[in-house]
Amino acid sequence: MRKHFLAFAFLLASGSLIAQNFTLSGELRPRFELRHGYRTLPPENAEMAAFVSQRSRLNLLHESKKFNTFISFQEIRVWGDKGLFETLPGLGLNQAYAEIKLYDDLWLKAGRQQIRFDNQRFFAINNWNQAGRTHDAAVLNFKYQGWNMQVGGAFNQNAERVFETNYSLNQYKTLNFLWINKMFDKAGFSALAVVDGFQGQGEASKTQYRSTYGGILYLKPDKHTFELHGFKQNGITPVGQKIDAWYAHLVGRLKPAQKLNINTGVEIFSGKDQTSDDAKYRVFDPLYGTNHAFNGHLDYFTNIPVHTKQGGLVNPYLSMIYKLNEVISLRADYHYFALQNKLVDDKNEEVDKYLGSEIDLSMQIAFSKQLDLQFGYSTMFATKSMEFIKGGSHKEPIHWGWVMLTVKPVFF
Repeated sequence: MRKHFLAFAFLLASGSLIAQNFTLSGELRPRFELRHGYRTLPPENAEMAAFVSQRSRLNLLHESKKFNTFISFQEIRVWGDKGLFETLPGLGLNQAYAEIKLYDDLWLKAGRQQIRFDNQRFFAINNWNQAGRTHDAAVLNFKYQGWNMQVGGAFNQNAERVFETNYSLNQYKTLNFLWINKMFDKAGFSALAVVDGFQGQGEASKTQYRSTYGGILYLKPDKHTFELHGFKQNGITPVGQKIDAWYAHLVGRLKPAQKLNINTGVEIFSGKDQTSDDAKYRVFDPLYGTNHAFNGHLDYFTNIPVHTKQGGLVNPYLSMIYKLNEVISLRADYHYFALQNKLVDDKNEEVDKYLGSEIDLSMQIAFSKQLDLQFGYSTMFATKSMEFIKGGSHKEPIHWGWVMLTVKPVFF
């Protein structure tokens, strides 16, 4: 009798395993950096910084026909930031969500999750940052005959409350978005609308809302691709100032040779004319996207409003990626940085709009999908205008080098 019971239990377990899938994976990513001018201009006689940071993740994925669940634990550290006998735990939660099938092409994803759209300009996973970026949100995902649509929302509080919903953290309090994408043979488009709310400050103590809306037009006449991005931003800032800003991006993705890809374009963020008495907030904020991939690897413009003193940004660029073989890729990027609008200095004199130029060089050795090694070097040729915005000295040489190893084992 016992043998029959064990056989029956084995058959049930076998059927369950066939209908479901479980994956246990991880990621180990140590990165060594030498910094002298990363993110900001170095002061005179400043010494170079050197350190190793590491991201460690443990991922659990369960998949079935009706629902999927994903949990990712994460620890971020700098080598040596804890004592050799440290006992305090350092493990945190990176993602934790359930994805439920509501209909054939309709899924609900709820929990802490990554959100990314298109080229990740406005919603990105920010993978270069060791911590990455995740949202506590609920998202409906619909796919049908090449159409893709996502609609989602979030409501944030920093503690359980008995009364009121005041939110003290410096991030959005509410988030709502709609994204639609459709690609055809030689063209396509994406449309995005976002409304995010922030806790008001001072007299504007109620929640203040900002709206961002626009789209991307894709053209693929042959092996090349051209993109036109256009977005507007309106609403009210947390201090009650009216917003009227815009963003434009023209891109050409060219393939002149089998092993060579060239990306070139110009990206523009509107800014405020500080020589006028305009009372509106004019600088465009790229929401929750990545700046590292668009505005130079030195990360001088990770916060466009702050890092341009609300002057806006114009960034023509050229990127070349050459694949030596199946394993090794080389990349070179050039960025030209200038203010979009007029900025005045402490003497009320207009600042020269040209901020500087950046060169980024990198190499990737992809041994496999689970193992790769990357090297990078960046430098900036800054101007006195950049010094006015960022501080430090524009005469100091700027160097940043790094080596990063990424290992992604699949344990089970």
